[in-house]
Amino acid sequence: MASKYRMLFRSRAVTHPNPVARRLFHIADTKRTNLIISADFKDSRSLLRCADALGPYIVALQTNSALIPDFSDITVNHIKSIAAKHNFLLYETHYVRDDSLRVENWADIIAVSAAGDTLASLVQAISEPDFAWRGNRAIVAAPEMDVKRAAAIGFFSHDCVEEARENPAYIMGFVAPQGAYNMSRERQDAGTGTSAEDEDFVHLTTIGLEPMIKDDHRQLYFPLAHGAVKAGSDFVVVGRDVCASMNPVAAARRCRFEAWDAYESRLPPIRNVWVKKWEFGWVKRPGFGEAVMQYRG
Repeated sequence: MASKYRMLFRSRAVTHPNPVARRLFHIADTKRTNLIISADFKDSRSLLRCADALGPYIVALQTNSALIPDFSDITVNHIKSIAAKHNFLLYETHYVRDDSLRVENWADIIAVSAAGDTLASLVQAISEPDFAWRGNRAIVAAPEMDVKRAAAIGFFSHDCVEEARENPAYIMGFVAPQGAYNMSRERQDAGTGTSAEDEDFVHLTTIGLEPMIKDDHRQLYFPLAHGAVKAGSDFVVVGRDVCASMNPVAAARRCRFEAWDAYESRLPPIRNVWVKKWEFGWVKRPGFGEAVMQYRG
């Protein structure tokens, strides 16, 4: 499943075939963040408090309404208001057909396991001509439940990818532990002989944060956030390691910095520039055209 991961987000915000993905890339470019926070709380108040505090630093908020007993239409209205205030998308990971909350009516992005017929069912639901939010909802498929299982049944990922290739207007990408380009050979490996050069699937990787470590210059950084994006993922999803930290805002800001820095570093180099990285000072590094030049102080 190919990804134009070496393109600027602002370019993909124009060329991507999925309207929700275009919004996601536009927000990421505008806010300079490719961080998604997974807010797995057990009550609505904590969820809303987290959304409001971390909203300025994220491109999307991942929720799981099944974990929150008091999750209701009131919660939905409040979280939609916070999302509009801070300009981020809502990304729900719990989808059940005929569920009373009807997540497709309020979540911009919905994660669905490729197992069974749930993926096809949701594609059909959001593609109906009379669906009120048609064109404003997108699906991310989870082709790998875990690394060991994926290794055991390699064709599982292939089936999921083929489903996405048939419905690019509704399935915008994948949640996967591996880099975006690592699965791009599947089409050739499967013997289809079809080029995947024109594909652009969004790739999300859920990570846990190792304890922050120091580099040679004694700078603290999150190695997994940086490594996931360098490997080809577009967005990183981080949960309790940020939300349950002593200072969630500081942790989110730092993780945002590392993930965005990794995104910039994978773009084709043009020239060296001095770049101001928010509050983290000046660094000299390969320039990446307007993606970096616009951030000079």
